[in-house]
This record gives sequence, structure tokens and C-alpha cells, in this order.
Amino acid sequence: MSPGLRAHLTAVRTVAWGAVLTVVGAALCFVPLFNLLSYELSFAVGLVAAFGAAHLGVHAVSAARRGHEVIAPVALFGRAALTAEVVLLAPPLVLVTANALRVRVCDYPAGLAFYLVLPVVSVLCATAVGVGAGLAIRRAGRATLAAIGVVVASILLAVYGFYAAPPIFAYDPFGGYFPGALYDEDLKVEAPLLCARLYHLTGAAALLAALTLLGDRHTLRLRLGLARGRPRALAATVALLAATGTLWALGPTLGFRQNAATIARALGGRRDTPHFTILYPRHGDAARHLDLIARDHEFRWAELQRTLGVAPGGRITSYVFGGTAEKRRLMGAARVYVAKPWRREIYIQYEHFPHSVLEHELAHVFAGAFGPGPFDVSMRWQGPYPRVNVGLIEGVAEAASWHGGGRLTEHQWARALVELKLAPPLERVFGLGFLTAAASRSYTIAGSFCRYLLDRYGVARLRDVYHGGGDFAAVYGRGLGALEQEWHGFLQSVPLAPADLELARDRFKRPAIFHVPCAHTVAVRRQRAARLLREGAPKEAVAELAAACREDPDDPDGPLDLAAAEEQAGDPAAARRTLDRLLDRKLSGATRARVLAALAAVAIRAGADADARRDLERVLALPTDEGTARTATALLLALRDPRLGPPLRRALVPADPARPDAAVVMLRLREAMEAAPDEGLGPYLVGRQLYLRDHPADALPYLERAAALPLPDARFRRENLRLLALCAYVAGQRERARAVATQLRDAADTPAALKLEAGDLLRRIEFDERGR
Repeated sequence: MSPGLRAHLTAVRTVAWGAVLTVVGAALCFVPLFNLLSYELSFAVGLVAAFGAAHLGVHAVSAARRGHEVIAPVALFGRAALTAEVVLLAPPLVLVTANALRVRVCDYPAGLAFYLVLPVVSVLCATAVGVGAGLAIRRAGRATLAAIGVVVASILLAVYGFYAAPPIFAYDPFGGYFPGALYDEDLKVEAPLLCARLYHLTGAAALLAALTLLGDRHTLRLRLGLARGRPRALAATVALLAATGTLWALGPTLGFRQNAATIARALGGRRDTPHFTILYPRHGDAARHLDLIARDHEFRWAELQRTLGVAPGGRITSYVFGGTAEKRRLMGAARVYVAKPWRREIYIQYEHFPHSVLEHELAHVFAGAFGPGPFDVSMRWQGPYPRVNVGLIEGVAEAASWHGGGRLTEHQWARALVELKLAPPLERVFGLGFLTAAASRSYTIAGSFCRYLLDRYGVARLRDVYHGGGDFAAVYGRGLGALEQEWHGFLQSVPLAPADLELARDRFKRPAIFHVPCAHTVAVRRQRAARLLREGAPKEAVAELAAACREDPDDPDGPLDLAAAEEQAGDPAAARRTLDRLLDRKLSGATRARVLAALAAVAIRAGADADARRDLERVLALPTDEGTARTATALLLALRDPRLGPPLRRALVPADPARPDAAVVMLRLREAMEAAPDEGLGPYLVGRQLYLRDHPADALPYLERAAALPLPDARFRRENLRLLALCAYVAGQRERARAVATQLRDAADTPAALKLEAGDLLRRIEFDERGR
């Protein structure tokens, strides 16, 4: 082949890769969440561009060799990297920037930061590998295969890290950064990512230094043995290799490299039970309540064995982190709970007893006993490709952890979704489409349907369809569509009040992250505002929340938070204006009730009692959750009752919202008890505050007193009994806990979900007694 033709082919390759990235960028402009300069676009572009950069790096060496250039490997790399950065990364950046004319862009600088840290660095690393392969291997085709092989191997190694170790995040020279959890919205460029990219760049620089040490600039070949007369190259190679090794060793400290051993060391505490190894922080709430946590684990193990009819082999390791920040730092999921069935591990953070998702995460590990390998989850092969059935993975876990709580059961929430026409079709839920719908909707639908299959057809068939990856026709004798119709018929028999339908409209209003405008920017702003409020900077928090409201104008929670911050900043008039504007919008009844309750609190602080009474009466006339209704009822009593009013008002609506003092709140509630000793509201509120502050034994006598006195309505009575049963159990008073839970379960006006919760506590008591 003539030199001219080869040069032409090199130019064609460069243009072709530019065209590929242009097409990728253009296509992403029409994909929600990827259609603006953001983490997602940066990740996707960087992943594709890394392959192009490796290829172009190889052919930059070939072109220089054909042209008989005398050039140092570092200079050759610089030229190739500049070409790759411009050809591969400029088109997507230009396209997505222009796309701002048709989609909302909230924080261009933050997106640009991701673009610089992810694809720009990935292209540099891949170009270095391509140049190295081109110098080491004479034939360009083989060198290209070698360079792309390095990129693929590195990415596969990162995937293997997810399989072989607890963390769900991944930092890779070519793939960049994968946070692991789709539902953690507050993504931003942080120190661990910057340290990881520094590590990757240092490694690439060490490679270039070694190429300079071993390469011949005349022949553009690598020589065996060290070249004499290159002390600088030798020193640079040694220094950069040492720096790379040091950064790798410091990876756990810097936050970009963790494994089971480093996480266990960071937590520091360990408790072994018959079926678990529980790893926990040596200091803090988890350590104080470790005996209760251990009992909770063993009870859930027994419940799942009873429900699913199987048990996983070997011990289960449970990582109980102290909070979301520690969990995110050590394994990558802040607000998302995770289980890895193939490792027999779960990753949760400490919560008040009983833990809300412990059984769900353990159910994933139990399902691994009948899930196919290598991940022990529901999947089947379609040719050479695995099809993971996320709907069955989560649906079976939801169905197995059917212990109630809250206002409605999963069946009731599912019926509400169907009636509101918000339910995603089962064909979409039982596949990867599960991830494209709002999590609250997908989990509810999958859980209700799988529980129906469990109760109607038995656990053996549910295990079989899980193992088969969702071959419903083979297991149940009818396809998913027929089963869906059957399940819809069942849901029609599930009781659901009109008010419950309105609550569901409020609960399920938020769409999936793919359809939330500026999801990451808004989440980061709200997180920053929460930190500013904790640090006593409400005016700065107001600015962040106002920006978040502009960026996501359809979310009513934004103005509610903004109004609270405005009041804390000493501007109640602004808070009233924000809430009044929100009331002018089309809202669900439950959301409107929350807005009116917030307005009432502002009015009480301003001394406008008549306005507050009017708003609170409107709250109680709307369908709302029981917590909001109880708060509104208590505030009305504070406005009407001459005995309870003064202390209760100061307790429930502190004069300075920016500095609520827990001790003062407790003092005022005690004053309310003394002012009205024949009323149960005062001791109920004291007991509830103690329970929420993790002092259940101290809460018990107050809740007992409230149970013996009149309470404002049935909502207070039910909640008092629920808390009383839990506190009695934690305090070791099993007989009292059994009596209260039985009373709650058997009461005619107890909602179905609360009956399930009471039954769950009764089974827990029986389990404890069997184990004595």
C-alpha cells in the first residue's frame, strides 16, 4: 500500500471516529437525562470515546513511523491526544450545548466539570495506551486489538469489582466513574472522583515516562533493556510509578477504592449470631442498640425461611452503617439499600427499630437460593446475552417482606395506581423497563403482583418463575398478560377509600429520574440547602432552594422547603407569599393539606390565630396522611383549649423556627401535661418525642399514661398504641407488648397495613419466646 493511501486511510479513521461520536452525541440529545450536559452524558461519551482514542493513538504512531518522523513518545502522545480530544469530544459538547435551546439546562458549569473529569481524562488515558501499543507492536491492526483489549479488560475488571467486593461504585481509567445507584440523585464532582482521576492520570504519565525511557524516537520502536543517557526519563518513570503506587495504596483513605476488608476496618465493630456476621460502627446508635439489631436480624431470617421455604447456605454478612454519608463513602449508595445475593451480603444503615427494609434486603439473599448464577438473581439467557428480570428481583423481595406499616398495604397502593392510571404495565415492570419508571410505582406494582402469585399459587411456583427469569407461561400455564388481568380482578376486591386515592395521587406524583428536569442539580441544591440550615445560614439556604424551585417548578415539595427556610431566615411574609403561590396551583388534596398546615404555623407565629384556625380546619377537611392530620388537630387544640393552649403552642410552633431547642420543647410538653392532667395529648406527645429521640424505655410510662386518658381522636389512639407496643417490646415487657399489639390488631377501625404491622410484632414476640 502506498504511503499516500495509508495517510488517506488514517484521515478516514479519524473522520469516522468523529462521525461516531457526533452520532452518539446527537442521539443522546433525545434521551431524557442524557440530553443535557450532565454526569450521564459525560459517562456515555467518555465510554465510547475511550475506544476511539485508543485506536487513534495506535494510528498516530503508525502515521509518524510511515513519515519517518523523529519524535519523542511524549510529543507523539501530545499530538495524538489533542487530535482525539478535538475530534471525539468537541462534537458531542457542541451538540448538547446547542440542545439547551430545546431542553432546560440548570447548571452548565457542573455539567462541564463532569465533562472535563470524565471523558477528557478518559481520552488522555486511552490515547496513552494506544501510543504504547503502537510503539510496542509493529503491525497497526494487532496494536489496535491490543490497545482496545486493554480498555475492555480494564472495564471488565471494574465490573468484576462490583461482583467481588461490597462497593457498588466503580472508578476506571476509561469508563470514568459509575456511582452504582440510579436513584441517588445528588451526584457531583467530589474529592474521591478527583483523587481517582489523579490516580488514572498519574498511571498514564508513568506509562509515557516508561515509553520515553524504552522508546527510540528515530524508529518509533521499543527497545529491550534500559537506554543509556536518559537519567531524566528513568527518574521520571520511577517517581511516577511510585506516585501511582502510593495513590493506589491510599485509595481506601481517599475514597475511590474499597473492599470487604477496608470497609470492615473502617466500621470496626463485629457481632456474630447463629446466621449472621454483623459489621457495624463501634461508636454511635448502632453500637448502643446492637442486641436489638441482632435479634431483628435473626427474626427476619426465620420469617423469610417460613415465607419462601428455603434458606441460603452459609452465613450472611450484614453491613450496618452509621448513616447515609458513611454508607456512601464506603460503598457508594447513600439513600439506596443494596444486597448482593451471590456474596450473601446486605448493606443497610441504622434506623429506629424495627428496621424498615432489613427484611427486604435479606429477601434478596434468600431468593439467591433459587436464583440462577453467577449473580443468583432472576435472569435467563437470550442467545449470548443475559436478560435480568429486575421486576422479579424486587417484586419477590417486596412480597416476602410483607409486614405492613403505614396507612395502606401494597395491594391497596397498587389498586390506587391502577385506578389513577399511573401503573406501568407488567410487561414493562418485569424486565429492564423496571428502571425507567418511578421507583415508588415499580416497587409497588411488582410487590403486589408477586404477593398475589405467592398467596394464590404458592411459593413453589414463585420460586420457579424467579429461577426461570420470568417465563410465566411455562410456570403458570398462562402468559403475563392473562395473569395481569387476573391480578387486576383481585385488586378490585381490595378496599380503597376515595381519600386513600388522593393520598396515592400525592405519593406517586414524582416521575422517574429520567423525566425529572435537572434531577442532579436540584438534588445537590437541596442537599446544600439542608447543610446550610444545619449550619445556621438560612439566607444562603433560601437562595439555593429558590434556584431549585426554578429548575424543577412542578415539584410542590420545593416551595414547601423554601417557605420553611424563608421563615427561618426571619422573613415570614416571604414564606406566606411562597405558600400562597403554591396554593394557586393544581395540587392533590394531600399536598394542599400540607401547604395549609405550613401556612397555619406561619400564622400562629404571627399571632393571626383566626387565620390559623381557618387553615387548620381546611386541612382536616381534606384527604391527608395521618401525621399531618394529627399535627393539625393538635394545633387546633393549642388554639382553642385554654389549659393546653399556651404550652402546646410554644412546643409545637417554636417562636424561633431557626433554633428549635429539643429541651425547651420537652419542657413545654411537660407543662401541657401538668396543665391538663386529665387529657392524654400531653403525655402522648412527650412519649412520642422520647421515642423519636431513640429513648423507647423512657417513652413507655408516658405512652401508658396517654393510653389511660382521653385522646383527641382515633388517629392519636392508634398511633399511641403502636408506639406503646414497640416501646414495651424494646424495654423487654413482652406480655405488655403482646397485649397492646393484640388490641391494635383486633380493633375494628385499625387499617389493614397497621394490622399487618401488629401481627408482625406478635410473631416477633413468639420468636423470642421460642428462642429462650
